[in-house]
This record gives sequence, structure tokens and C-alpha cells, in this order.
Amino acid sequence: MNIIHYISAVLIFTIFDIIGYYIILTKKETTEPLKTDLYFYRFLQISFQIGISVGLYFIDYRLTITFLLSHWFGLCDLLYYWLCLRWITFDDMQWLKWTPYGFVLWLLKKKIDYKYLIVFSLLSFIFSIIYLLVR
Repeated sequence: MNIIHYISAVLIFTIFDIIGYYIILTKKETTEPLKTDLYFYRFLQISFQIGISVGLYFIDYRLTITFLLSHWFGLCDLLYYWLCLRWITFDDMQWLKWTPYGFVLWLLKKKIDYKYLIVFSLLSFIFSIIYLLVR
């Protein structure tokens, strides 16, 4: 049952991002959002993530760990691009420098491309499933 909670949390957060950022804020990336709107959205997004994390904690603290770990390694970003039908072909994804692998690549002055996002987000998903299966 924990795996269903984990997958649901990742999907709910990703859908929030699709509706909030992709559809409402950027109107399917046809407009550049105002900085104040973007800051307000980020505040809402982080608040929503905290709410999900707290809810998961009351079910099982391991759910909070796996949810945040998967987000930190880019799983929600990967799902965002896949669900928005924006196949990842970006040559340089510098906005992912907040991820552990992105930070290291940024320090090394290397490009952060979609291959890193795919590999590390899928590894975080696999690790999370295994961690939730092992008691």
C-alpha cells in the first residue's frame, strides 16, 4: 500500500505543477510569467510539497523520505515533461543545478542534459520502491 501512496504523491505533485506552471502561469509556454507571479507560484508549490510531505509522514515517515528524495533527484520534473508531451531534448538544463548531480555538474562547468535527468530520476524511483518494499 505504501507504494501506491508514494506513486500517488509524486503524480499529484506533478499534476499540481502541470496545472499551476504549464497551464495557468505560462499558458502552455506561450507567455513569460511575471516575476511576482512566479515567486507566488513557487511559494504555493513549496507549500503544497510540504503539505504532501506532512501527510505522508503521518502514514509512514519512509513515504516522506522517498517522495522528497525522488523530487530532489528530478522525478517530478521528468514526469512533468513527459506528461506535457515535451519530450526532453534540451541540450542544457541548467535549472536542474538544485539537484545533487546538477550541482556537481554545474561546479565542474559541464552541461546538465536530459540524460542525467532520466538516469537519476529513474534511479531514485527504483531506490524508493525497493526501500518501501524492505521493512
